Amino acid sequence: MLEFVELSLAEYRKFVKKAPGNNFFQSEEMYRRYRDNPSKFEAYLLGVKDGQEVVLVALVTRMSTRKIPILGENKLFAALRGPVMDYDRKDAKEILQVFFRGAKTFLRAHGGAVLRISPNVCLRPRDNDGQVKPADEFQKNHEYLLTWFKDMGLKNLGEYGLGKWLYAIDIKGKTPDEIFKDFRKGLRYNIKWAENRYHVVIKEIHPEKSKAELETFNDILRETESRQGFHEQRSEDWQKDMMKYFGEQMKCYLAEITLPKKVPIAVGMFAMYGDEATYLLAGTRREYQKYGGASLIIWTAIKEACQRKMSMVNLYGAKPERGNKLFEFKRGFHGHALELAGTFALPLNVYGKIYTSSKKYTEYLL
Repeated sequence: MLEFVELSLAEYRKFVKKAPGNNFFQSEEMYRRYRDNPSKFEAYLLGVKDGQEVVLVALVTRMSTRKIPILGENKLFAALRGPVMDYDRKDAKEILQVFFRGAKTFLRAHGGAVLRISPNVCLRPRDNDGQVKPADEFQKNHEYLLTWFKDMGLKNLGEYGLGKWLYAIDIKGKTPDEIFKDFRKGLRYNIKWAENRYHVVIKEIHPEKSKAELETFNDILRETESRQGFHEQRSEDWQKDMMKYFGEQMKCYLAEITLPKKVPIAVGMFAMYGDEATYLLAGTRREYQKYGGASLIIWTAIKEACQRKMSMVNLYGAKPERGNKLFEFKRGFHGHALELAGTFALPLNVYGKIYTSSKKYTEYLL
């Protein structure tokens, strides 16, 4: 019999490490970060059991609180890249129904107005050009989730919240040499020139331990943000927390070149969690882009992921559309565009219904 439950950390840990779609955002380490900082965060380990067997888990956190006249205090909860479960199970729909019914009652009792989810599951299989293709071992079709979630009372927020589009390189069972041979010819030259002609050096850094390394890392990030016109919300405190709680699962790389003195030219942060290496942060100094530091950092992370016997390298956001330079750069690694299901919101009270009914208002809050 299916039952909604609040899970112990031991139950959560046992399931999430082996579950399909397990990910950095739904990790035990992320929960520990929230748990250790109760003044900043509120988090719950929710799930569904079939008898004694856990079949779904979700790390649900409070993202913000809105105080509204008459309606009072309303919390916006989210399961970032969750819930985690086998979406290909025959009873997947029933499991989700039990979860949403239970979560609605549980979170409403804790002052919740909205529950946002963004499942780490493929919507439609895509190729390296971003075109829809037949399902395979790595990408299965889950378009039916759109109908399921609508029937269960969730509003489709589309591409808001966590990115709907990713770019992934499947490395399962492959050697670094095999992966390298699949790269675009121009990218292979770029990496070889960075190593052999420009003598770019990639070194692992520990910004949580070194103020100088933290400053260098963020100087390059901020320069990149300013040039590309976006603001990265992952603060220095967030970066230090990730390195503290994930330890050796978090890798920070710095690319340097000697011209004639040593100059830092690019940085990158990867989460080596579960079966997936995820590119979390990246930056390159414009005047040194031609030296290939960014490509060499990704290549270094790919080799690290191979050594750890991982299945995928997730280069994160890159929408497959004409004129998207970031997508064009990433597709040189010969992976594929990955279209996730999207972001959905379940209203829990009156304020939640207002939140989900107005697209303009929802965009403002997100």
